[in-house]
Amino acid sequence: MPHTIKIFVFSLLLSVLPAAAQSGSYNKLIEQADKAIAKQNWETAESCIISAMRAEPDNPGNILLLSNLGMIQFYQGRDSLAIATLTDAHRVAPSSVTVLCNRARVLTSAGLLGAAISDYDSAAALDSTIYQPYLYRGLINLSLGNTSEAKVQLTRLNQLFPDLTDTHIALAALYSALEQPDEAIPHFNLLIKAHPQAEYYAGRAMCFIQTDRLIDASEDISSGLELDPECAELYVCRALLNHRAYRRDEAMRDAQRAIDLGTNRQRLYKLLDL
Repeated sequence: MPHTIKIFVFSLLLSVLPAAAQSGSYNKLIEQADKAIAKQNWETAESCIISAMRAEPDNPGNILLLSNLGMIQFYQGRDSLAIATLTDAHRVAPSSVTVLCNRARVLTSAGLLGAAISDYDSAAALDSTIYQPYLYRGLINLSLGNTSEAKVQLTRLNQLFPDLTDTHIALAALYSALEQPDEAIPHFNLLIKAHPQAEYYAGRAMCFIQTDRLIDASEDISSGLELDPECAELYVCRALLNHRAYRRDEAMRDAQRAIDLGTNRQRLYKLLDL
């Protein structure tokens, strides 16, 4: 067993583990961990994984367990520990795409976007057939305002994985951010047909407003509110529609409802020219 994993695993084992997690065979402990993960019982899952690695420290399957352990720590909000765990896993298995993508996900959550992109770059170099690097490099760049690089990544994603739901979500977001509603609408159409959700109706409604298809926008707002009457973006859209129709009181009521549901006041008032 590599020295780095020994140090990491045995340091974790200094903590007291539940008795149920300290007994049983390797496979049994993994089975118990899987059941705990399914129930989002992270502490039990963590204990079972550590116990399994302790039971068979030289088992090659421990690399996957260590990667899973890092994600379990992440799900518990322990980002720094998760990054340390996944870094140990990467040192032992530098060619593991799963470890790199998992660490990139945690780094993104921690706001370490440059390091996350670097991990996705490494993952893509190791395996060009996976979608995560293209998707998340595109979304990270979009969040940073690097729209040209985002478009490069997400266009490539569309070329390689045109049927992936995440592809259409990302491209709808990209073209909405670029204020190219005619490009975004086809992606919203596919999303709504396959998985109708209030957020998709809100996104398409905004595109319809931008292209002066106001009746279509109104229909999407109604359909979306039937699915989720507390979707803030639908009230943003309805406020814009009412504003365009010079129904100021209705527009302000919808605007306040959107704010109450979490919409940024300054952004909304800018949209309404207030």
